[in-house]
Amino acid sequence: PFNSSAASDVYKRQVLGDKYELEADVKDMYQKSGVSHLLAISGLHISIAGMSVYNMLRKRLNQKISALAGILVILSYLIFTGESVSAARAVCMLVMTIIADVRARTYDMLTALAMASVMQIMDNPYIICNTSYIMSFFAMLGIALVLPVISSADKTLVFIKKKNRKNRTLKDEVIYLLCDSLSGCIAIQLMLLPALLYISYETSFISVILNLIVIPLMPVVMISGIVSGLVGLVSIKCAWFMAGAAHYVLKLYDILCKACADIQAGTYVTGRPQVWQLSLIHISEPTRPEPI
Repeated sequence: PFNSSAASDVYKRQVLGDKYELEADVKDMYQKSGVSHLLAISGLHISIAGMSVYNMLRKRLNQKISALAGILVILSYLIFTGESVSAARAVCMLVMTIIADVRARTYDMLTALAMASVMQIMDNPYIICNTSYIMSFFAMLGIALVLPVISSADKTLVFIKKKNRKNRTLKDEVIYLLCDSLSGCIAIQLMLLPALLYISYETSFISVILNLIVIPLMPVVMISGIVSGLVGLVSIKCAWFMAGAAHYVLKLYDILCKACADIQAGTYVTGRPQVWQLSLIHISEPTRPEPI
């Protein structure tokens, strides 16, 4: 049966960054399924909180004032959720996105990622040994370096060519959307693979497919949590209703994670590889071509 108490703990962890009430078996289930990132405050949470305010205000107010308001919102949310490593990285990158937009400059993900890394290392040099730091930055490197090779404006999954936008049907758009999502999961998984093997000594192949399902549903959980929290200030009954969408999404997560846990063939235990073996994995991975 679905454990509503556990779902409540996951809900608070995903929206508020509450680390203390999540049961160990639930956390272990998410980790073994390869979707433990769902329990962390990440770029999705930060972008929804900050960019929504910025985009809403800049239609009515001065752009600089809107940018300042958006930055204050994401900094407040960062402090409110406990200033986790992944959230701090996301905040730094989003602040640079807003600043680039205000100054009419081009945003470069690798530059923003490097800046976020330098700032965190300056604050705490030992953070380079932190698992959250490694996983968060490697995942972003997968998006910045590997994803452009796998998927672009004219191709997806390396070999599938996209039709001209004018000639696409609704079916084509859905297929390309699914393929692009799968490309993103594969890119992140490829870059995270050495870290996963070194830290947990195993990898889950089925997690790529699982992430393809769970990641697109994360905004539902996040938006439902924010809206129900605000509505709850006025009416508890309405807040319960608004939280219903997240409840059923988390119920689906619970079913999928338990199903993946039962599929033993989906997990491959490697033991801890040597450093030279991990280096070979990264050397063999595709990298983004240099611009001409």
